[in-house]
Amino acid sequence: MIILRMRCSKRALPSLFSALVATLLVATAATLQGKDSWTRPELNDPRQVELSGLLGDAFKRGLTRISQEPYAAPFILADVSFTTNRWFTNYSGDISGRFLELASVTSYRENPRPAALSRVLEQITSYQKADGHFGADVNWTNVAELHGPVWDSKVMPILWGNGRLLLGLTASYACFQNPKILESACRLGDFYARTAADVFCDPKRTDEYQQAAAYAGAFVTCYFEGMEGLVQLYRVTRDQRYLDMALRMADFHETFDTLPVGHSHGSLSQHEALLMLYEETGNSKYLNRVASRWDAAVKGGFVSPAGGVMEKFVVTGYNRDEGCSEADWLRVCLMLWRNTGQTRYLDMAERTVWNEYLANQWADGGFGHRLLGVDQFGPYAFHQYSEEALWCCTFHGPLALNEFKSYLAVAAKDGIYYNFPVDFQSAVATSNVLWTVRSKSLPPLENVPVKCEVQLNSNVGRGETSLLIRRPEWAEKIVVKVDGRELSPKPMAGYLRISRLRSGTVMLVEYQAKPYLETRRFERVELPKTASTRLDQAVVRYGPNVMLNAGSGDIQNLTLQLKDGTFPLPKDRLASWPLLRNSTNRHAFVFNVQFAR
Repeated sequence: MIILRMRCSKRALPSLFSALVATLLVATAATLQGKDSWTRPELNDPRQVELSGLLGDAFKRGLTRISQEPYAAPFILADVSFTTNRWFTNYSGDISGRFLELASVTSYRENPRPAALSRVLEQITSYQKADGHFGADVNWTNVAELHGPVWDSKVMPILWGNGRLLLGLTASYACFQNPKILESACRLGDFYARTAADVFCDPKRTDEYQQAAAYAGAFVTCYFEGMEGLVQLYRVTRDQRYLDMALRMADFHETFDTLPVGHSHGSLSQHEALLMLYEETGNSKYLNRVASRWDAAVKGGFVSPAGGVMEKFVVTGYNRDEGCSEADWLRVCLMLWRNTGQTRYLDMAERTVWNEYLANQWADGGFGHRLLGVDQFGPYAFHQYSEEALWCCTFHGPLALNEFKSYLAVAAKDGIYYNFPVDFQSAVATSNVLWTVRSKSLPPLENVPVKCEVQLNSNVGRGETSLLIRRPEWAEKIVVKVDGRELSPKPMAGYLRISRLRSGTVMLVEYQAKPYLETRRFERVELPKTASTRLDQAVVRYGPNVMLNAGSGDIQNLTLQLKDGTFPLPKDRLASWPLLRNSTNRHAFVFNVQFAR
């Protein structure tokens, strides 16, 4: 093991963030769905982005939650130490790995936080088994043990948890540069590349792998969860064996990669790994697999009008969401934009953040499960909270919001992409100039649901840049003013481009929009010309919000007054999550609409 540690340490990059930045700077031509070319942009270190306003508060409360009870070091380490009695210790590395990942990517080397992080880092490696895995002892060559009664309760949960822990270890090494952590990560990576590869990645044994029935303990859910961590380990070490193993798993994964599937969190996180493999190899088959799955999920009703997915990746027959799944859906949308430049993925990310995410977060900042009203077409309402998932969602919810911060303002060869009109401040580097982008929400106006002040400042006080303002699907027009003068931005592929902006420029950006209707499959509905028309199963949109019934979880009749080709929102009947925050009531987002004049 000393030789392995030396090899990994010598080849390790200064940090995982540096490796990610180096990868993102590689120009990649994407021909997906008609996009001629797209240079993958550089992402900002999310620790250098201050997210404020409603979403900033959601992120801060989520991050604070992991510093509160029950998250003391003995509790966190119980899934590898087995010294504390808590639930899901058989998913060895799940809680401990998630804690390490979130705490590390939001910490600085000189300031580890929360308080339990240092103790977890000190102790975690002592629980690693001789073969590199964490958790209960397993005879990996004993067929009776591997495929007997413990398949769902012991063997598969170990693989799931170890996949999460590999992500935690690589993130921790990236932040703190502890060679002991890197050695442990490499030993775990070797376990996947040797022992687990022989036992669980053999095409001749496909029938054996199919036998698991439990949705959370199924082979497709648990084994392939290791792909993402293997790619991250490759990015840290540049050891080709880890990338090759992830590619081998990804190609075998295609056999089991279907819709519906029993565990949406596992499925979506595995698609994140496929996108990471595309970034490392440039092989478009991995990108195309994710893009095709995204289309199938959206068009097939697996995604609700509120931008969320259920805990099981199904359309109907189940009535609960999961914060981890919403986080992964958000991450997949963001990663697809980064690799294709198609703004439809950001439109979905925005819908998810402003609706499903706010509905899923608990008052104490944690995330978990909410019950849904579901019929044969899928979800139509948020019902009561089900349970706060202290073992997974409480970590994964803020983890995805942390990544969301990286996408708010993004530098690219043609300027700065301003992707989301929310409250934030971010440093963005273009060429040799470091810019600060500051975005502040202003009170909305009639038919202007979103209004922002955007300011650009450079560190040298000079230089020019272009700002590309994303045009959301819900905006009819974007008006940009500087010193009261309306500018004439140039439209380009889902954005409006404003060129030659100097340091100190302050812009007023108004997103003009009117309420409109959608079907439950995201298709915009043309309003009728006569008031006698009735439209069943409709969704009401205004700005980034999916409008909700203010106090009922049933699909109810809603009368809308037609006026000049649009309709005013009946404020006594409709509201949005920014107003209903932390509401435990039932709220429908599907209506039977009757038009009147």
